[in-house]
Amino acid sequence: MIAIAAALLIPASYSFPPGRTLTYEMSVTFEGALPLLGGEQAKAELRLGVRVEGLKPDDDGNVRASSELTSLKALLNDTPLPFELENVKAYFPKTTVSLSPQGRVLKTDAPDTKLPVRLPGLDLKRFPDVSYLPLEFPEGGIEEGKEWTFARRFGDTDMAYLCKAVAVSESEAKVEVRIEQRYTTLETEGMQEAADEESAFAKVSTALSGSGVIEFDLKRGIATKVSMDTEAISQVEELKGGKKSERRLKAKLSVKLASAGSDGARARSLQQRMASPANTDATCPSTMQINLPSGPTRTALASRPSGST
Repeated sequence: MIAIAAALLIPASYSFPPGRTLTYEMSVTFEGALPLLGGEQAKAELRLGVRVEGLKPDDDGNVRASSELTSLKALLNDTPLPFELENVKAYFPKTTVSLSPQGRVLKTDAPDTKLPVRLPGLDLKRFPDVSYLPLEFPEGGIEEGKEWTFARRFGDTDMAYLCKAVAVSESEAKVEVRIEQRYTTLETEGMQEAADEESAFAKVSTALSGSGVIEFDLKRGIATKVSMDTEAISQVEELKGGKKSERRLKAKLSVKLASAGSDGARARSLQQRMASPANTDATCPSTMQINLPSGPTRTALASRPSGST
């Protein structure tokens, strides 16, 4: 029976061969008490272009890929802000990761950079995890109705994921995801992270929860769409006097595959061969124009062991 059940599982893994180039359109919207504005109620949105490139495997044979921002538009209350791409590259530099086929990041060269304030669910070092590596799959594969869990470190605590494959075919999978995370930080009066209690104005305990759907191309080994909605509820206690208050911040994440030039390297090789004199018929003009197709291009859950059902 075990062998029969295993045979019904469909393999699910990432694939980033050298020459593959992916372009993602990404949007992150925060609405509520924004720490960047001292807790003022507002809506902030970032629209990002992300390019992902497949690389040669590392020395241990692990999958490798790099990612970098290619465009940026920032809005506050739907009004564009004068931010340029260069303004944020120090926080989101080009990053190379090594990962297991199932999507667990094993190595990253992302620097330990932090924003002056903490935004729930955002860890700059984990940018690949919230963009083009949104899932970790169980090693045995997936099937419709199958559940599994995993955890990823965001900041100094784990983000817990509970996943369920709600639709699976030989080529595509749709996965429902629930996430939870709890953490406590110290803040200055200006809501920036404080290094210690001596410099802190308040202690902030945050519970983050959310849900969404992720779509994955099983044939090409890439995520094609991510849609997540989260809410962070923070209990704030001033260290002097003990005054308490509550803050809420909703967030919406959307990631969509815009193009996938999976055959980029092969297309260039073909173009070079076709341009070679050896492949030019004597009766053809000396100059040929070849139009190649672009190609298809954290917490109750944290206590559950990774990979459990």
